[in-house]
Amino acid sequence: MINIVSAHEMRQMDNYTIHTLGIPGVVLMENAGRGVYLIIEKILEEEYLPSVHIFCGKGNNGGDGYVIARYLWEQGVDVQVWVVGEEKDIKGDAKIYFEVISKLKVPVRFFVLIVNQK
Repeated sequence: MINIVSAHEMRQMDNYTIHTLGIPGVVLMENAGRGVYLIIEKILEEEYLPSVHIFCGKGNNGGDGYVIARYLWEQGVDVQVWVVGEEKDIKGDAKIYFEVISKLKVPVRFFVLIVNQK
């Protein structure tokens, strides 16, 4: 059986792990990203010269995406990262991993959603 938690419950678990157990957020982010990469890797084993597009926000879930992009890039996968927002808005632990993929020259594109609120 797979347990699924709400966003609120996940924040509580992250908070407990970081502040009570003392495991840094960047470690959680690395582990989450690597876990997803391992699942994607199995799927891509059947593909020839796969191409992957990863859509990221500017927060910590975006950071998980940057970690996934790094692992795929290092395996020679054609990766394109799409960031919803501007580079200046990427903060915290996500910024660390964004800087890593930038140094690796992983292709990144930014786009901003404009919502007309009439």
